[in-house]
Amino acid sequence: MKSNEIHELATPDLDTRLEQSRAELFNLRFQMATSQLDNTSRIKDVKRDIARILTEIRLREILSEDENAAAKSSLRKEESSKAKKTAVRVEKALEQKAKEDKKKAKKEKEAERIASLVDKPEDVKEEVKEAVDEIKEEIEEEAEEVKEEFEEAVEEVKEEFEEAVEDLETVADEIDEEIDEAIEEAEEEIAEEISEIEDEEATDEEDK
Repeated sequence: MKSNEIHELATPDLDTRLEQSRAELFNLRFQMATSQLDNTSRIKDVKRDIARILTEIRLREILSEDENAAAKSSLRKEESSKAKKTAVRVEKALEQKAKEDKKKAKKEKEAERIASLVDKPEDVKEEVKEAVDEIKEEIEEEAEEVKEEFEEAVEEVKEEFEEAVEDLETVADEIDEEIDEAIEEAEEEIAEEISEIEDEEATDEEDK
């Protein structure tokens, strides 16, 4: 069986052909043992077909594993995108805090301006004092709210970012391990098949 014919077979057909070839090899050996085999070279051809089919099956398994690795790589990119979005959220939170700080400074400046009016006549002194106290209270309340919201946002973003980094590291390690294991397994299986074929050929030559 030619290599290009094996490449064109679907995976289920490869499995079927492998079973057929192994069955044929068994029958050929039986015929040889009973001195009924005329064409002994057929044994070598069938062995070669079996080795080619096994190699093709293993290569397809490795390709399938590579596709899974690609899917995990895609997941890793999604996690990276998530980390970038988290960084954007932090930046927006910082911008919001800067705006609130600017607003606070403006109110404090206004409070100082009003406080300067205390030197005015006594009939406006009490009114100005009340306005100043009211502005101060508003500033303190808003500042406390902004501080709490900002701290909560930063803590949430920090946790999400750490989780994203851990997930990326885990996925990368798993992909590296699976690829290494797949390559080692393929090399071992192919080496074993080749060794088995060579041993059988040597045995056949001795029987002749």
